[in-house]
Amino acid sequence: MNSIGQGLAISSNFSRFKRGDLVIKQELNRLLELDQQHHSSRPLLTSDGRIRLRNPSTGTTEVGIQWSELLERAPQYFSLRYDRIRAREEYGKEVSEQESLETVQLSADADHSIEVMRAWLQKEECGGLTVAQSGALLALAVFRSGTPVGKLLSRNVLPGSDDGGKGTRQRSLVPLPLLPDSREALKELFNSGEFRRLAGTWGTKKWSKEKAARMSRKTGLLIWHGLVVTLINHLWSGGGEKVREKVQRSPLLGDWGSKLADVRISYHGEVVEKSQHLTLDQIRPGLPPAGYGASVPLAELCDGELKEKLMNPGSNVLKDEDLPADVPRPKVQASREQWNMIVKDLYERGLVEAVEQPLLVRGRPVLNGSFGVIKPGKFLEDERPVLRLIMDFRGTNSVSKVLTGDVRSLAGAPALQHLVLLEGRVLRMSADDLVSAFYLFAMPPGWSQMMAFSMKVPWTVLGVEKEGDVYVGAKVLPMGWSSAVGVLQHAHRRLALRSPLAGAGLLGRCEIRRDAIFPDLEEALWSLYLDDSNLIEVMTKKVAKELEGRPSEEQEHLRRAYRHWGIPVSLDKALIRANSAEKLGAVIDGDGGVLKTSTRRVYNNYVMPAGNPSCF
Repeated sequence: MNSIGQGLAISSNFSRFKRGDLVIKQELNRLLELDQQHHSSRPLLTSDGRIRLRNPSTGTTEVGIQWSELLERAPQYFSLRYDRIRAREEYGKEVSEQESLETVQLSADADHSIEVMRAWLQKEECGGLTVAQSGALLALAVFRSGTPVGKLLSRNVLPGSDDGGKGTRQRSLVPLPLLPDSREALKELFNSGEFRRLAGTWGTKKWSKEKAARMSRKTGLLIWHGLVVTLINHLWSGGGEKVREKVQRSPLLGDWGSKLADVRISYHGEVVEKSQHLTLDQIRPGLPPAGYGASVPLAELCDGELKEKLMNPGSNVLKDEDLPADVPRPKVQASREQWNMIVKDLYERGLVEAVEQPLLVRGRPVLNGSFGVIKPGKFLEDERPVLRLIMDFRGTNSVSKVLTGDVRSLAGAPALQHLVLLEGRVLRMSADDLVSAFYLFAMPPGWSQMMAFSMKVPWTVLGVEKEGDVYVGAKVLPMGWSSAVGVLQHAHRRLALRSPLAGAGLLGRCEIRRDAIFPDLEEALWSLYLDDSNLIEVMTKKVAKELEGRPSEEQEHLRRAYRHWGIPVSLDKALIRANSAEKLGAVIDGDGGVLKTSTRRVYNNYVMPAGNPSCF
């Protein structure tokens, strides 16, 4: 691109591939069809398929080559013609005078830069690209842009560009290092300009499509790694127009180390801040409604080996030789006064019970802790944040086996990239969210002894007129237990798959799962992600309008199953054949057929921790 700005064009930048050849032939055939429709009295082809051509000198019609021969020659003709045009100095000057992503000074005006970037994205041929190819295309554009971040990306591919001074110690988290493999992948990309064939030659792909796919994914991952590392380092340096040889710390970004230490990412993709001390007022909004805690017998919704393990808690304890040298003893992060109040409330809701003898390992009780994490955007009237109660089960996790359950079936938003909407078709999504799902399911007897908390409470807190203190243990599926995700996913899927007598009766072949082939779009699809149920339908626009606001048959079956088991759902989060939705951190546009990251997720995960600097 830099050479274009100097008035010259590189013909290799405009070389065509097999797909381009096919497009040229396809368009020529379409022109032939149009000619036959509008000029049937003067057909272009003879009966044997030869082309009729008018001789400009004599004015007579002559018969030329076969149409099939023209189709074979056409791609080469157009390629040579484009090469000649783009090699002219006038063409290079015209292109260099046009404002584009490669020429605009992005640091001068952020709003104007965004408009230029949007125009570039609309102009580029991004349709049909994989995630890996899209990353390679974006990396090429940034590299050729001449912008500050583009210059930094160019400097990063040089050997030793991020190794730091010899014998010096980097005391800060950033600048982040660039993997050598990533540097090589970027260097090869920039040298070749090839963003489609990331797995090598077409011969490699024909020899082994599976191996080529793995190579393409690996290369794409390395390229995305290089982009992200470069962008983070660019933001950290202040995002200035001039790329310095020695990157300086930006005073606007503060201490990255402490910022990153204070946050985590939940399974929903939300930013979770560091642990907070518990108070009853702050956790009460997140607890299940009265009468729903431990209301669903977990084992009754489980099958096979998992059910056997749940019914025999002691069989899940590790053997002596597999036990850790030191068993963690996490603390309850609450004052004794507040913990007594919290336990009283949890006990009344059926979430905990008295444990006189916790599980013993090497003669010592296995005990656990508890803390709170802030629920984003939710506050009490006194402006204190609402907290999600987290049961810190590092003690139990260290001495027990992990029950994987159905964790391998969890399919996030990226799975929906398999959906392709044809012309005139739209996607409609229905969804329901279980209320306080983890606290609804009662663990079988005996598990509370393995799930005891480290801070005792007086017997009187539990309504028992008895002197002394006692441990309490969880009766429900605890969020901090290492097996909780797989077990909940298993129970929810069993509820969906069982016959309508005790379940929803959904079809297994229509389930979107990470560990299975993507199902056929001819039927309504469904997917469960822990406490979320999602139903997807592809239909014509006319049918979508007729069914607007009416729940699908599958959604009604699921809701009937929830009522049967006494499981509450959130009416505020429910979707009924919606044309757009935000699920698991992604925005789904059912009319436009677009899957993208939500602005809120990007802002929370990337912009907020960085002090909101400009990306380009």
